[in-house]
Amino acid sequence: MQTILFLMLMSAIAFAGWSLGAKRWRTYNEALNEREQAKAAEFAAMRRQAQSVDKTTPTPSPAKPAATGTAPLQQATAQSVHQEPPATHDRDTAPVSLDANGLKTLRGSRFARLCVAYFELTGLKARRHAGKEPIDALLFAGNAATPMMALRWARSSEHPAGSREVIEFGLARKQLNIQHATFIAQHGATLNATKAAAEQAITLITADQLATKISALPDERKRLLLTASQA
Repeated sequence: MQTILFLMLMSAIAFAGWSLGAKRWRTYNEALNEREQAKAAEFAAMRRQAQSVDKTTPTPSPAKPAATGTAPLQQATAQSVHQEPPATHDRDTAPVSLDANGLKTLRGSRFARLCVAYFELTGLKARRHAGKEPIDALLFAGNAATPMMALRWARSSEHPAGSREVIEFGLARKQLNIQHATFIAQHGATLNATKAAAEQAITLITADQLATKISALPDERKRLLLTASQA
């Protein structure tokens, strides 16, 4: 009998607890729904207010420039920004002049092509030297298998060629047993370089001397040199 009463009491307590929990859950859901509804109503009110402001606020029209006979400052600035810069000639694309000053302003690759073309106009055949020696090109007479001349142009940009360049070139020519050697110094040569060239039987040609040689050529050959230097 006591067991039955105890079970009934426990059941009553459990039912009371479940009822209280369900009531609290319903209260929480109701409060949450109320807050969401309040937020939705507030958002809708703000949206309606914003729409009403957009409808009543006029859109400003772009200001027209005053009739003063001059363009607005912004327009003038834009025009100045988009103006084409003055045309300038890079040394890689500038026209070639075959006088001494023109030869001195040519970049290395263009000056090299002009040097090779000049010797080819004398009847020699030029071939780039693929070895490690400080020789730029080998010149052949006719169909000869061995070169008759070694050719080199100075590497120092806008500075006179030094004696070291000339001496190394002369030693390489001797190692390959080449009879003649020509060193072209685009920006001249130092006194020691000139002495070294004379001691090793190297023909040293400056841009001034090359310009003098070119000036003696027929016009047709001068045009060929211009074409070669622009290739």
